[in-house]
Amino acid sequence: MIERPPVPPMEGEMGRTPIRRNPLHSRKFWLATISFTAVFVNQTWGIQLDPIALAAVVLPIVAYIIGESFIDAKHKEGKGND
Repeated sequence: MIERPPVPPMEGEMGRTPIRRNPLHSRKFWLATISFTAVFVNQTWGIQLDPIALAAVVLPIVAYIIGESFIDAKHKEGKGND
């Protein structure tokens, strides 16, 4: 029987093992899903939502997602300098 050498664990930056989170636990994921669903339902089923009302729902969510992504990137960038 051939013995295979042990496979070392994948390592992230700075020699740390990356933490993989379930995307279903992400607020950004759920907000993006809600926004997509609102637009999709409006277009597909013809709910006839006012475009201004639809924009009033979708645009703040998009702004939140972009802002949180920026904050996450800055936080990750700051951790790399330790």
